[in-house]
Amino acid sequence: MTNAITIMPESTDTTLFVHLHDTIGVDDYMQFFDAPVRAIQQKNGWYNLLVFYDRDFKGWSEQAAALSFKCITDIGVTARRLAYVSPPDQRILLMKMMRPIIKAETRYFNLEDLDEAIAWMQAYKPEAQ
Repeated sequence: MTNAITIMPESTDTTLFVHLHDTIGVDDYMQFFDAPVRAIQQKNGWYNLLVFYDRDFKGWSEQAAALSFKCITDIGVTARRLAYVSPPDQRILLMKMMRPIIKAETRYFNLEDLDEAIAWMQAYKPEAQ
């Protein structure tokens, strides 16, 4: 059985790049999304995130969706840059509703613009705090 979340090789100590496909369950979410992004946030005090939704992405299990929302409310305020590639309409709506919490620079990209999204994320240079 393959994982529904793949950590992409472009990931760094400040940015998590993930590829989502099929249906996201709790185990995949915790191992390949929640733990890595929280580790980046704990190390730096902030994080960047690129989420690439594959054509075969079907959504989140109810439990994984609840955990994702908890992660957003726990550390979303510390996000600096967010990129969503081929996101479902529900994700765009959720992120717009979360604007009071999440102040990160956020961009949405089409599926064919994955390379552009990766380049935009890699171009981020943190400001001195």
